[in-house]
Amino acid sequence: MEPKLTERIFKHLAISDINQVVIAIRSNPLPVSIFQHIVSRIRFSTVVTAQILGMPEDAYRSLKPSDVLSIHNSEMTYRLAVLYDTGLMVFDNDRTKLLWWMHKPTPALSGLAPVTLVNSIMGIELVREELLRIEYSMFS
Repeated sequence: MEPKLTERIFKHLAISDINQVVIAIRSNPLPVSIFQHIVSRIRFSTVVTAQILGMPEDAYRSLKPSDVLSIHNSEMTYRLAVLYDTGLMVFDNDRTKLLWWMHKPTPALSGLAPVTLVNSIMGIELVREELLRIEYSMFS
């Protein structure tokens, strides 16, 4: 079974409780390496990845793994980790099924592929809510 991405963030921040995430990120923003690990697990394109961080592709490509994300982008990274962990739970730890679903247009998301919505907090939450509807068989 794949380790949870949120656990990797908790370990980096030296915390054990979800309630500590916001405070810890504000004093210790996440390194780019954690963000890159998460987007590699979900297989985002460079275009989507740069959009998530709100920067041009060239600027994203010039980032080093040791660079530190802004507080906002650290929070986005955490939300993406929660989304990925939720997806693995829904698809019984089958990453292949999760990736297939993330890249497939979905009627419940107005015919959009979930991966196209994750460049905003609202989009991440919308995709996570759809995953939870699948988990609990409450289709819209």
